[in-house]
Amino acid sequence: MATDKIYMFTATIVLFLLFLRESHCRLHHLKLEDDIRQKVHLNTFGFYKHGYMIVNMSSLTLTGEDLDKIDSSTVGFSLDRTSSNGFSTYLDDQDLDYCVLKKSPSSDVAVALLLFDFKKNE
Repeated sequence: MATDKIYMFTATIVLFLLFLRESHCRLHHLKLEDDIRQKVHLNTFGFYKHGYMIVNMSSLTLTGEDLDKIDSSTVGFSLDRTSSNGFSTYLDDQDLDYCVLKKSPSSDVAVALLLFDFKKNE
């Protein structure tokens, strides 16, 4: 009877260890206050196969501007994929006085533009 309990306990531990996978991740927390930069380059990072990213923006406050005067391409984010571990050519070829959110990317660039439209308050 005690032997059966030992086998059951051992089998349970082995099954638990088989289903237990080691995982690694990096959590980034970025807080920007009173920042006047037009572009904020974040660190480069990569994904393993089937990897994913979750972006959570907890608050956004704009001061000193009338929201009716801000068009939908003024505030937003761009996420892009590069084949190297350097900056994207989508960002490199931009003039410093030009906003990347106002330019439509070419079809050969893997980029997602996330724009805020303050005029549609839905």
